[in-house]
Amino acid sequence: MRPAGVDFFAYRRSTQWAVCLLAVWFLLNFLDLATTYQALSTGRAIELNPFMALLIGVPVLAITTKMLLAYAAAKIVEKMDSRSSYYSILSLLMLDIYVALICAHNMRVCLGV
Repeated sequence: MRPAGVDFFAYRRSTQWAVCLLAVWFLLNFLDLATTYQALSTGRAIELNPFMALLIGVPVLAITTKMLLAYAAAKIVEKMDSRSSYYSILSLLMLDIYVALICAHNMRVCLGV
C-alpha cells in the first residue's frame, strides 16, 4: 500500500529521470563542498572560483550560497522540463558529470595523488 500524497511512479518516465538527476545534483554539490573543505585543510589546495573564494572562510555562508545556486539551477532545469524533458535531462546529466569531476579532483588532492 502506497502512502497518500505524491506518487513518483505516476510521473512521465522523463520526469522521473529528471527528479533522480536533480537529487544527484544536490548530493554532488554537497559532496563538492565537503571535498573542497577537506582539500583546503590539507594545505595542498586553494579555491579557484573567485566568488566562492570570498565565502569559503565562512562555512555557513559558503554552504548556503552553494545550495542556493544549486537550487537556482534546479529551477531553471524545471522550467526547461516543462518545454522539453530531453533538454532538462541532458542539462542535468552534463551538470552532474561536471560536479562529479570536480569532486574527483578534490579527492585526488586530498589523497595526494
